[in-house]
Amino acid sequence: MKLFKQIRHGLIDKTGKPALPTGRYLKYALGEIFLVVIGIWIALQINNWNEYRKERIVERTILTNIKDALISDLENTFKSQLNNTRETLLATETILPAFENKQIVKDSIKYAYLISVRNFNPMTIPYKFLESKGFDVIQNEQLKFAISKIYDLEYSNIVYMLNNYHENINSYARPYVRENFQFRRYGLPLSERYIPFDHSKLFQDPQFLNIATTLNTNNRILLNFLLDTATEVKKLITMIEEELEK
Repeated sequence: MKLFKQIRHGLIDKTGKPALPTGRYLKYALGEIFLVVIGIWIALQINNWNEYRKERIVERTILTNIKDALISDLENTFKSQLNNTRETLLATETILPAFENKQIVKDSIKYAYLISVRNFNPMTIPYKFLESKGFDVIQNEQLKFAISKIYDLEYSNIVYMLNNYHENINSYARPYVRENFQFRRYGLPLSERYIPFDHSKLFQDPQFLNIATTLNTNNRILLNFLLDTATEVKKLITMIEEELEK
């Protein structure tokens, strides 16, 4: 800008009038216009750079928060879901062979898992903030797609599967247990809380077999999907970390 001022002063005499003939004065006027245009262009470039820098700060903040939320999901929500699903699967896989071998299962814990429900509650606040800001704030298209896939598809599928599982529990397992089991007081351990009225009759009842089989299938599918989704979440965390290092 200092150079432009020197050029401008060179075209004006000490009285403030043009130091050049009329023809050359027109060139001076055009030069003034050119300098104004250049100044505006530079100002716009600086403003655009500042806006870009602000957007990148927002992007990094969102990605960092999503990464932290996903790590928390793995350490808490997924860990709890996987443990409960494995325990319920183990319970049904203990009960089902008893029908074939004409045995009796007296472990009340196994029956308790037949009516237990659980909810999938991942941390979604950072993702909802991204939705409010608009997905264009993330420049990496592949990363943008991967984030949306986890929250809008994978997590939604887990919720759907659990809702279906809860429907089976509430419609079939719990009514059956209420009719065929003795409930003991809540303070007792699970191993003493649910006692069948008649063990022998229980393991000859096709309805009980159907319930155990259905819940076994539900939990097998859910376990595999949870494990697959946890793997995808780990991959997404790695992608975010690599993006943040750029």
